[in-house]
Amino acid sequence: MATSKARSVVSDKDALRERVTRLGLHGLVGRWSELCGESWIENLLEIEEKERARRSLERRVRNAKIGRFKPLCDFEWSWPRKIDRELVEDLFRLDFLGEAANVVLIGPNGVGKTTIAQNLAHEALIRGATVRFAPASAMLAELSSADGPSALERRLRRYLHALGYHTHRWGLGQNLGLRDGVGGRLLHRLEALHARHGRAVSLVGWSLGGVYARELAKLAPARVRQVVTLGSPFGMQRRADGTGWLAGMVFGAPGGGANEGRIADPPPVPVTAIVSRSDAIAGFHACREAPAEQAENIEVMGSHIGLGLNPLVLFAIADRLAQRENAWRNFDRSGLRGVLYG
Repeated sequence: MATSKARSVVSDKDALRERVTRLGLHGLVGRWSELCGESWIENLLEIEEKERARRSLERRVRNAKIGRFKPLCDFEWSWPRKIDRELVEDLFRLDFLGEAANVVLIGPNGVGKTTIAQNLAHEALIRGATVRFAPASAMLAELSSADGPSALERRLRRYLHALGYHTHRWGLGQNLGLRDGVGGRLLHRLEALHARHGRAVSLVGWSLGGVYARELAKLAPARVRQVVTLGSPFGMQRRADGTGWLAGMVFGAPGGGANEGRIADPPPVPVTAIVSRSDAIAGFHACREAPAEQAENIEVMGSHIGLGLNPLVLFAIADRLAQRENAWRNFDRSGLRGVLYG
């Protein structure tokens, strides 16, 4: 009995120390051997955990921008001529979050799709998820008011941040090419992010940024989880003399990269190319991946400049990033997606 009780005390102390470490109370961790037996520690942790949970919920609710909405208990189930109430109510178990699945509500205007979506978003917030509620009309308004590519990039990063991802800029200023090549400062940036987060990094690259992302994945595949490119012309043909502006932008001085002639080859990680036939800057065919086991193309309607705020592009990026690590699969085009995506 004495041995069993001793083990229980040790286990409780270990559990308390884990909570202290998780809260980042480094002063308490440093003096743990001295203070671990104090009776006030557990009360302190409960107060701190509740306060942080409250502030977290307030912050996430504020950032979610759900707005005012009718609670589901007041929903008029008899108003839509056809609705599967049992299926809708089952969605509030939020199993689709753990499965990294998507929910699409289809119906005419005024039948309650937005109300259901707002209630789902609120339920996810209460359970600790990060939510961003954005009507398509608001996305399009942002797109029309954007003051240039940098503004569009900020909005793309803000969208991904609202989904709970840590987003990072490339950190090398205006993109005029890489004088030191993709294996220089940009590779060091990837290595630093990998070390900071302790896991493989997903790279989302727009236009020339997508070409850089693919080359980084070739140089450091163990540090890259997947690559998503938006209108990136990695398939652009080189000139007859074997040179080209693209190789110079990516590898620096001519001859600065061992793979200059192989930019179009896919990296050894999952890669998704989001492309548009309306892309008059990078071109449709130059941005497409060749058929491969872990390479795919997702076609959308829209311009090159507008890719970063195109609702179909944002949905596709979120879908790709939501996949479990080491469980990549091709984009699902079943149902309505088959109409919206090529």
